[in-house]
Amino acid sequence: MRPLYFDKATREERNHLSVLRAGAWAKDLPPNEFVKRNQVLYSHPFGKKRIETYVLKDSSGTIVSSMDALQLNFFMTGGLDKPILEKAGFLIASVITPIDQRGRGYASHLLDEFLKIQPWDVGVLHSDVGPAFYEKWGFKKTEAKLYEVDQAVSQPPTSMRIEMKSIDLESFIHHIYELRKKQMVGLPEGKLMIAPEVEFWDWQIERFRFYSKFKGIRLPSPYFEAQLAGEYEYFSVVQNSVTGKAEVLWRDSTRSENLAAIASVVKDWGMKHFSYWANSTQGKVIQEECPMGWRRGKIKFLAEDFLDPQLCDWW
Repeated sequence: MRPLYFDKATREERNHLSVLRAGAWAKDLPPNEFVKRNQVLYSHPFGKKRIETYVLKDSSGTIVSSMDALQLNFFMTGGLDKPILEKAGFLIASVITPIDQRGRGYASHLLDEFLKIQPWDVGVLHSDVGPAFYEKWGFKKTEAKLYEVDQAVSQPPTSMRIEMKSIDLESFIHHIYELRKKQMVGLPEGKLMIAPEVEFWDWQIERFRFYSKFKGIRLPSPYFEAQLAGEYEYFSVVQNSVTGKAEVLWRDSTRSENLAAIASVVKDWGMKHFSYWANSTQGKVIQEECPMGWRRGKIKFLAEDFLDPQLCDWW
């Protein structure tokens, strides 16, 4: 194999890579708009501070593989009766090798080099090529499915009272930050979950703002507090103006009443369907994916240790 060089991409190289990535992941968005979308996301405060693009080049300077690395914070359990730890880590995204360069081990070399230089002990990725490739480095998959629900069949019983209001991002993050930590109390050592942050969550919403601008539609508030049977619950559901469907980024309950509250929001928006990621629940399965977690250390990372099927389509 010819000499290979691992490096960070320049702005020009990153823009060129967006064209390549559009061919793989643009989906319902025209390729040129997908390129613009990526530029918007890299320009967001989160993108500027916490996203790096890494490339592998051959001796001629040609990029033969590339990936993005996002710096996130994670909750991790320290063991029974021990406090929940908050640790910095990475999220690997957009790993791609040009078609004419595939089958030569370039993506493997790229990941080898990244894991050598990155300083963090925890990380995650979202595999759309199946888990086997990433398991070589100790990543373990979490079972996750994308469910689609027809809002018409998710309406609450007429006897059920739902009180709901839109809330601001800071309030929403405060609530789910505490809820996520609470979910991890008492669990064995090494369980991993993404810690909510205002800037990261706003970056998630930025792509939906872009879709709305592309369609000339105003994006409504995506953060909600609902009072169901005397209990407060929180969820984030956002309009995808490109697909014409709503996407749930977070729901803190698996109760059918929670889905009913989401359905009422989606109905008010004039949309008929919404989707959400989960391990197992109700609705029609339309996609299966493999969010995968990783941890450096003596304790082997297990498939059930990454507790985070939500926010699955991170990038």
